[in-house]
Amino acid sequence: MFEKAMIRGLMAVALLAPVSVHADEQVTVSGASAPWQYVDGGLNTNYQYGLFDDTTQLPTVVAANSSAGIPLIPGDTLKLTYVSGSWWSGSPSGGCDASGDSSYAVFTDPASCVNANSWGTFPGYWCPTDEFPFNFMNMIGVFTDANGSIVGTPYAINDASTLIVPSGATQLQLGADDNALFDNGGAVTMTISETPEPSTLALLSAGVVGLVGYGWRRRLKKRTIAFVTQATTPEEDPAILSFPSRSSEAKRQAA
Repeated sequence: MFEKAMIRGLMAVALLAPVSVHADEQVTVSGASAPWQYVDGGLNTNYQYGLFDDTTQLPTVVAANSSAGIPLIPGDTLKLTYVSGSWWSGSPSGGCDASGDSSYAVFTDPASCVNANSWGTFPGYWCPTDEFPFNFMNMIGVFTDANGSIVGTPYAINDASTLIVPSGATQLQLGADDNALFDNGGAVTMTISETPEPSTLALLSAGVVGLVGYGWRRRLKKRTIAFVTQATTPEEDPAILSFPSRSSEAKRQAA
């Protein structure tokens, strides 16, 4: 009974794992949040934007947290989805969601993010070219280590995005794609969920199949032993019939 319960429990885990192993977490990102910070000649110096080192507008940080369901394990998949809210640059009128404001600007490639206005380059300049086009005030995400140093490359999140956790990352930073954040306002809320990498799920499933096979072979072995034991029990041996020999019969008739 114990083996059967254990196998059933592991099979249930294997079936549920591909759907969602970790819980969802909601995070609210301010319109004044920078995707990352930099210092000329220091932290993230190769990822500068705007006209000056803006150290006052802090990123919204999602740190690795197993209890909250977002452990940020390398190779896992993060899914980010817009839930509610709006943010804006300069004025509350014309606020937008996490996909940004197309009425102000649409960035079609990295070059379009350079010196787009008097405030200089936008953070979106550092996103991969295959993520263009996206809008001004689009949400930007980037993985970093515990010191805030960028690991990998920034991403355009929009209203929904799927990211793979890179090795060395301990947190995800989120902010607005704007090159001057001091007059921004509002906030948007995102849901974040983490799913284990496919190889982990494959190993889990393989382990369950192996345990099921082991349990089946063990039960079969027990049945075989029981059958042999029953077949060789003295009480169940077939009766042996005896017949008189011809010589015995002849002697009886002669007498």
